[in-house]
Amino acid sequence: MIDYAEDYRKKRPTYEHYTARLSELIKTLLVGYKIKIHAIESRTKEVESFQQKMLKPEKKYNDPIHQITDLCGIRVIVYYVDDLMRVGDLLEKEFVVDLDNSSDRGSLLKPNEFGYRSHHYIISLKESRSSLPEWQTFSSIKAEIQVRTVLQHAWAAISHALQYKNNEEVPIELARKLFRVSGLLELADEEFTGIKKRGTEISANVATALSAGNLEITVDGDSLKQYIEASEVGAKITQLALNAGFQFPDEEVYDSLDDTEDPFSGLAWACNQAGISSISKLDEVCSKDLDSLSKFFRRLIIANDTQWYGTKPWFVQLAVMFACPKSFNAKVLLKKGWGKDVVANVIDSMSLKK
Repeated sequence: MIDYAEDYRKKRPTYEHYTARLSELIKTLLVGYKIKIHAIESRTKEVESFQQKMLKPEKKYNDPIHQITDLCGIRVIVYYVDDLMRVGDLLEKEFVVDLDNSSDRGSLLKPNEFGYRSHHYIISLKESRSSLPEWQTFSSIKAEIQVRTVLQHAWAAISHALQYKNNEEVPIELARKLFRVSGLLELADEEFTGIKKRGTEISANVATALSAGNLEITVDGDSLKQYIEASEVGAKITQLALNAGFQFPDEEVYDSLDDTEDPFSGLAWACNQAGISSISKLDEVCSKDLDSLSKFFRRLIIANDTQWYGTKPWFVQLAVMFACPKSFNAKVLLKKGWGKDVVANVIDSMSLKK
């Protein structure tokens, strides 16, 4: 009799290797398809879990290593419901998807049942990839790709912690509460997607207004980004900074900035601090006395003993600070989290404005 568990134990390193390679491949594909995700997780089924699944009385496996399709597992966690389908389209284009064994778990729920929507894809490599020497070892291995939103993942994690895997396990007095929570999370997912869609529409309206020369637009992250990227003033200020000795960070560093390091958030803060509420006012403030601004940039570089990197919105932020020095004292900048040496340099350089 074949000892399938021992056979899997010997083969598991190959499955681990495939899980790692597949995870990196999917990350690369997501970037290429411009799908922003919250996280990607991966795991290779433990031998004990394999054995437990193999011995389930409701299942019958003649060749469990090849019949159990989730020995390699990847979980892709996205932000929005519409990204679930985008990831699904990606998987169907780049891999062979076993449609008979893939599922949308949410579609299996009855209207009066609670649960989370999660798309499960059973995939294998296309011949165009599996024929490559570096992938040939994994040509016959299937993997399960789960795709969830952040809120779906939260539901799954908490449900797991509560140890309720299905409706039948839940005490009646708790079932109604769980059903309500499940509905609220699903509604929240839909609302977040709607907010994103509306944000895209607003962004398009801002772009149209700016291209028509209408600067009477409220300052926010989106309007600032579009104004700075398209305006002559933004380009002039950036060139002054580069001429003074500032440098752009390389593309890899710039692209690695996460949401907490959004280069436009500092500019939005500076505009608020200076009482600049419209793009027209920002344009007016930044257009004044560019010769003095150039000297300010040079003073900053001269007083700095290391290479100084900056982005276009940060250079404009410095221009706002230079034009409105009374709004930016040392205490304000330190509270914002600026380093003491940088604060001292900026304050000293602004004090020489005249």
